[in-house]
Amino acid sequence: MLLNYKTQNFGCFENEVKFSLMPGKVTERFQDNVTVINNKLKVSKVAVIAGENAGGKTLFMTSLDFLRNLIKGNIRRTLKSFCYDFNSTIPQKFEISVLISDKIFTYYLEIDSYSKIFEKLEIRNSNQSQKYNRTVFSSKRKKLEFVSQEEIQTVSMAFENYTDTPFIDSKYQSILNSDNSKKVDKLLITSLDVMGIEAVIPFVAWIKEKLIIDTPKNLHLSVFEELEESESNLKIMSTDSFFDVFRLVDSSIIRIDIDDKNPLKETKIIRQRTDGSTLTTKMEDDSTGVRDFFTKSIKIWKVIYEDATLFADEMDKVLNVVLASKVLSYIKGSEHKGQFIFSTHNAFHLNTIDFMKEQIFFINKNIDTLSSEIYSLSEFKDYRYNRPDVYTLYLKGLFGAIPR
Repeated sequence: MLLNYKTQNFGCFENEVKFSLMPGKVTERFQDNVTVINNKLKVSKVAVIAGENAGGKTLFMTSLDFLRNLIKGNIRRTLKSFCYDFNSTIPQKFEISVLISDKIFTYYLEIDSYSKIFEKLEIRNSNQSQKYNRTVFSSKRKKLEFVSQEEIQTVSMAFENYTDTPFIDSKYQSILNSDNSKKVDKLLITSLDVMGIEAVIPFVAWIKEKLIIDTPKNLHLSVFEELEESESNLKIMSTDSFFDVFRLVDSSIIRIDIDDKNPLKETKIIRQRTDGSTLTTKMEDDSTGVRDFFTKSIKIWKVIYEDATLFADEMDKVLNVVLASKVLSYIKGSEHKGQFIFSTHNAFHLNTIDFMKEQIFFINKNIDTLSSEIYSLSEFKDYRYNRPDVYTLYLKGLFGAIPR
């Protein structure tokens, strides 16, 4: 489960922004909103992010996807297009804390347009405070030189690594030390994962498999391909539990017949009228809302049954207020360690019936600097739960982040 995330100099976020899924005091009526880990740790299951157009909601989620791709080894350095004011000379920073089993992993990364600058992984038990963090490894760049040879300029760099013996065997430490003077610009965590270091594997696996970033680009580039090509997703769609999730979109649906070769077009949806007769339609002939929710249902299923942490952008296109409440109730009423975070333009999603104050976030862009910040409703100390109409106050501009 995601506990905390910070980033700096990413897109419209010039200064450090923090997103936390650590709730405050949990009252009886919000018990289903959190997962209780132990007597010292509770974690939010759900959250909503609101803000104006071009305020940074998508970029905030993209920053997580960018970090994910860095750890996967798909990207080696920062990209100018993802820096504030397109300034890649200023380092980008990331910090993420996640709960995996009974351990809390905290990963730090600082990179620029040449390579990583600093990288560290810490670990502690879930019932311990941050002061008990123990360093698994750290790596920092100690040299960056530009070498010109025959009118060709190259970059020479070297890194200084620290590893803790209880976590990383001495034979692997010698391998890492031998690389210190070489141009090893990939992340150390990626190398340690490939080596099979047990203290690293759970964290990398969580990043790769449990962190799902569903932005509009991802929807077109990956979700549809996964639905049509992935055997694992086809297996999910054939389960009764998936049908239970999908049926939230329309209670008249009594069955779906999944087409293995072309599920997005040829899958049959069977509905029942009040007189007992049925109506069968193909997926491609059904409403856009039903088709869109079909693709989202797999990811929502993974939240509940695979403990995934899902960031879903532009859910207004899929979830109306009624359907959103159904989905939230289903997620909150299930026993799991997954999380569902979505962004919205619909002010009616903002309420303290579905969410705690710590689970409602705003992204606000400064009109002078065009730099954005993120903060939760809990930061407004005067707000009380006896005023559940958050959306009314939001539309009046009292929380900032108002759509223009």
